[in-house]
Amino acid sequence: MERIGYVKLFAGNSVTTLNYMVEDDYVYAITKGSSNKVKELNANADSVKIRIKKDEFPVEAEVISNEDVVKAYYDKFVNDKNNHYKKFIEGLVVLKFKRI
Repeated sequence: MERIGYVKLFAGNSVTTLNYMVEDDYVYAITKGSSNKVKELNANADSVKIRIKKDEFPVEAEVISNEDVVKAYYDKFVNDKNNHYKKFIEGLVVLKFKRI
């Protein structure tokens, strides 16, 4: 698996593409906490999958809203030139995935 790129997230009725990074065997993404994907992820935690290229697998998912942690990951995405958000905005969360 490449260290950065795009991941397709399947959670309930939400199918979406996110920028991702891999760190310590976890896959991380950043999105708005108010997004439908976060609501679907929380409501369907037992059936979340991600796809990277052609490799699709179930994952445990965690939503991290601690602003210091979110800002640290935002900065990592910026440093990798792999960020979707052009500036840090209030309400972002980190999505943390672990392959099951």
